[in-house]
Order: sequence, then structure tokens, then C-alpha cells
Amino acid sequence: MSIGRVHIFLKNWPEATGHLFTAIELWRDSSNKGVESRALFHLGDALPATGLRDEARNAFTQCLALDTPADPIRLTHARKRLTALDAG
Repeated sequence: MSIGRVHIFLKNWPEATGHLFTAIELWRDSSNKGVESRALFHLGDALPATGLRDEARNAFTQCLALDTPADPIRLTHARKRLTALDAG
């Protein structure tokens, strides 16, 4: 996932989303829901820059659905970002 985050920092959106999708698959396979939620959160941050707002909304929704294993602060930020996406 760190490669995806580096691409977010560099604003290389397609590369970031590609790496984050891969990270999500790997974390799902390992059943590590806490880290999966982190990858979903960062994917939700990257997708709007590629014009994929609905997919970003889906990523944040999936992040929130993981609930307990996720970092509570990250969940708070995911809720705020989802609200901002819904607003416009």
C-alpha cells in the first residue's frame, strides 16, 4: 500500500489507484480488516482525481462497513469525505 500512497503524494492518480486496488485484494486475502480499511480509505481519496466519484463513494462506504477493526479516527475522516462527496 505504501507505493499507492507515494503515488497519491505525487498526484499520479492512475498509478495510485492501481496499486491500492492490488493492496485491497492482498489484504482481503489475508483477512487483515484493519489494513484493508486503510487501503480503502486511501483509494477513496485518490479516485475523485480520476473522475471516479461513485467508485470513491463505494470505497469509503466499504471502509466504514469494516467498522471495529478500522482505526476510529480514519472512520471519522471517511465519514467526512463521504459526506463531502454526497454534497457535491
